Amino acid sequence: MGTSVRRLDLRAVADGDGRGWATTTIPESSPPVRLLRLHHDRATKASVSLVAFPHGWSRAAAGAYTASEEFLVLCGGLAVSGQRYDAGAWAWLPAGALRFDSTAPSGALAVAWFSGPPTWVPHRGPGPARTAPRPSCAPPTKPPTKPEPVDARRDRELLYPRSWQWAWVPAGHPAPRLAEPAFVRFWP
Repeated sequence: MGTSVRRLDLRAVADGDGRGWATTTIPESSPPVRLLRLHHDRATKASVSLVAFPHGWSRAAAGAYTASEEFLVLCGGLAVSGQRYDAGAWAWLPAGALRFDSTAPSGALAVAWFSGPPTWVPHRGPGPARTAPRPSCAPPTKPPTKPEPVDARRDRELLYPRSWQWAWVPAGHPAPRLAEPAFVRFWP
C-alpha cells in the first residue's frame, strides 16, 4: 500500500533484468508464465499483475475463475473461448464465466485484474458450447477533450495503455497527468 505514489514504466519493467518477476503455471496450462504483482489488496485479495505469456502458451481445458477478471493486452495477443484479444484490447470476464481453448501462440504481455483470489474451478461436465464470450472493447483512440474529474478521496490505480505507464495513487494524492486516456480502477 504505502503513502506515496508509485509509478512504473511497464515497458522498462518488461525489458528489464527480471527482478521482481515470478515464474508460475496458470492452472491446467503450459508453459509457465512470468508474473509481476503490481498491487494486492489484503482485505479483498483483489490483485493486479503484469503477465508475460510465452510463445505457445495454451490452456485447452475448460473451467472458470471464482473471481471476475479484466485484462488489457499491451502487446502480442491472447485468445479465450474463441475470442481473440490483440494489443490494445480490453476484456472483462465475470466470475464463473466458462473459459476454454485459451492460447497465446506468439506470446503476449497483459495487465490482469482479479476481483478476489483467482481460484480456478475445472469444468467437469459435458464439453462447453462453442459460443463467443462477452465482446471486448479497445481503449479510446483520442484523449477526451475535457479531463474527467477523478475522486481523489480513494486509493486508485491508473494504466495509460499507449505509453505503458502504470501508477498506484493513494487517497489524497494527485494522479500523474499524461496526454492520453487512462484506465482508472478504484480500490476499497
